[in-house]
Amino acid sequence: MTEQFRVHQALFGYREGHNLVASSVALSPRVRHFLATVTDASGPETSEGYEIVYTGLPVPETDYYAVFCTWPAPEMPRPGCVWSHVLLLDVTDLGRIPDLSCLRGLFQRPAVPPRISAYEKPLNLPASNTNSALNYSESHRAAFLVAAIYSHPQSGIVVLDENSLLWEPIVFSLWSQQWPRLRRTFAFSTGSLGDRRLGGVAFDLQIAPFSSQRLWARRGPNTLVHEYSSKVPPALAPALVRIILDDL
Repeated sequence: MTEQFRVHQALFGYREGHNLVASSVALSPRVRHFLATVTDASGPETSEGYEIVYTGLPVPETDYYAVFCTWPAPEMPRPGCVWSHVLLLDVTDLGRIPDLSCLRGLFQRPAVPPRISAYEKPLNLPASNTNSALNYSESHRAAFLVAAIYSHPQSGIVVLDENSLLWEPIVFSLWSQQWPRLRRTFAFSTGSLGDRRLGGVAFDLQIAPFSSQRLWARRGPNTLVHEYSSKVPPALAPALVRIILDDL
């Protein structure tokens, strides 16, 4: 029998500024403020190839890990508005879900006008007993990412590329591969249009467009910026990196 997990959810969008619109669980003012900050647009405008963004990070002062999907909201009266659908996972459950990519199937962009009631009750997540393996076409990016992250474990990694879509399955597979304690602290974004470090979150991984390169000029000692190119073969990987890649 397939195990099911109860997942709380929240919706953030425009409400006299970027604020909580609906939630299936009571959130303290400090948690609401934190989530409103991190779920807002990460840059002044949407970049082509970065229209949909997935972000994951631990929620301070709670036992939740937040995973959310963000979309542009051009139907709103203020330019630059976004919708963010947030899944709040209990950190104990987070370590028991074999394939975290199944979370992507729960995200729903609000309709116009939005049905708020749809976001006011918990969701049920049937967890698959198997993990999705990466295909051959994804192996180049996977080798690039694994080497960057695990060769520099004390640094936040920023990968510059023209499109975030191809990174999504790789990031979720890498996250699924991690042991429970690392999963619950791993902070990532598949689309940073601005420097998310300014929000006070130490991201382990951010995918960003080439057009944002100037924002990382003040990268600091704990941030490494890599420009991805599919035409450049991955550097010779250490044995441990090869083992990680083979497992993916």
